Amino acid sequence: MQNITERQKEILHSLVDEHIKFGVPISSDFLKSECCFDFSSATIRLELAELTKNGFLVKTHFSGGRVPTDNGYRFFVDNLLAKERRKQVKLQKEIWEIFDVYDNLWQMLHYLAENLARLSCSLSLVGLEKMRFFWKEGWQNLARSPEFEDVGYLRSFLGLVDGFEQEIEKVHFNQDEKIKIFIGHESPFKIKEFSLILGQGQIGKKTKQKTIFALLGPKRMDFQRNIYLMESLIDLF
Repeated sequence: MQNITERQKEILHSLVDEHIKFGVPISSDFLKSECCFDFSSATIRLELAELTKNGFLVKTHFSGGRVPTDNGYRFFVDNLLAKERRKQVKLQKEIWEIFDVYDNLWQMLHYLAENLARLSCSLSLVGLEKMRFFWKEGWQNLARSPEFEDVGYLRSFLGLVDGFEQEIEKVHFNQDEKIKIFIGHESPFKIKEFSLILGQGQIGKKTKQKTIFALLGPKRMDFQRNIYLMESLIDLF
């Protein structure tokens, strides 16, 4: 991976952030008008060209804008969000309340899946590692993402979800690893067009059972919110 300058980091962060919000290619003029940079549109164009050359962005054929590559998203997640991570105390309190209300483990997992979907605006999958069954919630969130207007894209997503119980067996956590983040081609699954955040924890008031939590969505999912969400959840176990 090529080294990039501080100015390029700033531009890349802004472009990825705006693309996540709007789901469209982002141009230099848009960045100049929306992000209040103290350098010109021409300078932004030069830096975008360099970021494209180094594999962080790709220029679309139908507009003058650019979208992040898998490497662009990965750099965003690893190098830019790491500085801003905070624990969501409010979220942790909400999850603890779930533990207090539900004695039945399956009810608890179902309710966790529903709330992860609500808070993440992604598809959530929650299940016990030893069981080949996952609660899958948040289907209505798909309608909010323009990517799913493409029938082929939607079919690929449904294929991934349908085979999730088998594919998840390919994933192994290191001893001290809390979460895993897969972007596009990084995925160990057969279908590699999406982003996936995985976490694991021990759930159960009497007998602790290893539980897998997953958030699945387009490559441009809201990484900042969903990483905070998963970290806050896993920190409870």
